[in-house]
Amino acid sequence: HKTNLSKEDFLNAIWEFRRKIKSYGSSSSVASLFYYAGHASQVDGNNFLNPVDTVVKNENDLELESINAQRILNALNENINGIKIMILDSCRNNPFKSSIRSGETGLAQMNAPSGTFIAYSTGPGKVAMDGGVGKYSFFTGSLISNLSLPGITIEEVFKRTRKDVVRLTSRKQVPWESSSLLGDFYFKKN
Repeated sequence: HKTNLSKEDFLNAIWEFRRKIKSYGSSSSVASLFYYAGHASQVDGNNFLNPVDTVVKNENDLELESINAQRILNALNENINGIKIMILDSCRNNPFKSSIRSGETGLAQMNAPSGTFIAYSTGPGKVAMDGGVGKYSFFTGSLISNLSLPGITIEEVFKRTRKDVVRLTSRKQVPWESSSLLGDFYFKKN
């Protein structure tokens, strides 16, 4: 668990995460999960997660100052036989809008490699609502509630989360998933 990371700390956390996944071995069926909440940007179909020390003056700075979300998928893919889960609560207004010429908002949909589940707080190219319930966003607060329900698959957890967010935001935000899971996964089986 890491919070408020600089770019250097973020990269170190990814390398540490990747090493840990590799340490289980290629035949392991352990599930790997990456969760990110924070600002992100999309440029030319690439999603960039922004560490707390990100300073962007133009579009090219994103590659230097931010973390390309594909790096996270690459780390998760070290888990060859296990389930890979990536959750992105980051489809907010681009904080660098004035310095980036791209008109794209929200995040681009990423293809989920075999055995992968990618969840977004809102649909591709859409912007998540500000605010939420308590200290969490609408998406994360709803997700936390649904994660504790026993005996439902990951798909059902996120379907219930989507229904909650749609209700809470008066249909202004609709969470999205991309999945290529080959079997059932339960956060809490019993």
